[in-house]
Amino acid sequence: CIRDRYTLGPKVMRLAELYTLHNPISTIARRIFQRHSGRFPYNFYLGKLFGFEIVYLATFDGQAPIKVVVEPGATIALHSTAVGLSLLAFQDEEYVNAFFEAEHLQRYTEATVTDHQALTARLVRIRQQKYAINRGEHYEDVGAVGAPIIKADKQVQYGVSLAYPQHLVAEGRIDIQAVIELTKQMAAEIGERIG
Repeated sequence: CIRDRYTLGPKVMRLAELYTLHNPISTIARRIFQRHSGRFPYNFYLGKLFGFEIVYLATFDGQAPIKVVVEPGATIALHSTAVGLSLLAFQDEEYVNAFFEAEHLQRYTEATVTDHQALTARLVRIRQQKYAINRGEHYEDVGAVGAPIIKADKQVQYGVSLAYPQHLVAEGRIDIQAVIELTKQMAAEIGERIG
């Protein structure tokens, strides 16, 4: 059964925690995040697709006093996060269909997209533009931009995201286009390093 192929259990989660400690991509990402921290003062994340969730492998807190605290090894939904959407958009049709069959799309905030048709259309756009924006869909006060890390073999299992207080976009204190470009740049840099 295809659903069984994508089910997470406690053993997988423990392995994921060990994986975050010993995987060189985590070290690579943290170095790249640190190098670009002068361009973005909030939070940097590296996530990996595990089953139907994202597992955070690396995090980096910027210099701003407001933080979105996420520990490496923590998991989060695909459909309500920028990094999750950016990875979901690059999976094959079989995976996406299995995701829709297996997952009840929980509404975390008023902005969470839970309609299959609307989410499918959104995934098409994300794949075309190679980034996703979360406008308060998992936590209503938190926005984020996510981008997939596309390896040379075209496989997409990792992604990066930059998170920030959502109200700063409305106030014009965050240039969302600059955040998009930085997120895509870092995803490309990590992709080049891991091959």
